[in-house]
Amino acid sequence: MRKIVLLAAVTAALQLAGPASATVYWSGWITRGTDDPNCVWYRGQAACTGWGYWAWNHIDRWDYYNGTLILGFENGDRIRGFENTMYWYDMSETIIPHWVNMGGYLIAHGTWWNGSGVQATLDARD
Repeated sequence: MRKIVLLAAVTAALQLAGPASATVYWSGWITRGTDDPNCVWYRGQAACTGWGYWAWNHIDRWDYYNGTLILGFENGDRIRGFENTMYWYDMSETIIPHWVNMGGYLIAHGTWWNGSGVQATLDARD
């Protein structure tokens, strides 16, 4: 009887806890030649998360290079985001899907657009 009560208590606690929040980090250089198989658009110049219901996508850049990234979201139909051009050292920016009229099951991305390579950490959270 004691085992059944304990099992019921553990099951109830797990159901009340709800799903854990997932965070995906990617760190390194993003430039022409960055071929991330998770990307739908612009393979060969982007870093992407897997598919998910992402709440936001954030970038921290820590270089002096003048590369431009598109920071945003993509799905099988379109890619959208904001240009992130660095003019000074150590810059951060966050984007939320509805800011670019997207939502649902998406991929968060950082896509090299022009200039030199960009050294960055991307951080997406559901």
